[in-house]
Amino acid sequence: MSANRLPVLLSIVASGVACLLMAGVARGATINVSPGANLNSAYQSARPGDEIVLAPGGYGSQSIAKDGGKPAGSRPVVFRMRGATFSSVESRANDVEYVGPTVDANFAFYAGRNVVLRGARAQKPYIIGPTLSGPSGDTIDNILIARGDFGPHSSCGGGFQIN
Repeated sequence: MSANRLPVLLSIVASGVACLLMAGVARGATINVSPGANLNSAYQSARPGDEIVLAPGGYGSQSIAKDGGKPAGSRPVVFRMRGATFSSVESRANDVEYVGPTVDANFAFYAGRNVVLRGARAQKPYIIGPTLSGPSGDTIDNILIARGDFGPHSSCGGGFQIN
């Protein structure tokens, strides 16, 4: 090998190693929870980029609060909820994604920034929150609700309610 090619080869190898190391850092931990677990506790203990995987079964009513220790705009904490059922869910968390929950009543957002609800089954998703930031800094901003199955709801036949 020529002397000119060696630095280029070393540079390519170093870049590849750096990419592999960064890929390992970019992936968060997996936190497994069992039916009946407190999802707020799981969210509060999770780091940005972690995935919380729920075992199939019943989880009752849940409320997930904002975690001031997670910087705004950080990688989302992802809840994998396929096969998990709930009486109701209230979310005030930032930078979070909920995937596949089945909720007997409503999935309600009272606050949260950068939130995704994907593949949910519920009577309806409610967005009920402050429109301006108060002293706590809680607002609703950038909520995506995708590929859900909502209804029926006795008052209006299903759909969304945004207050």
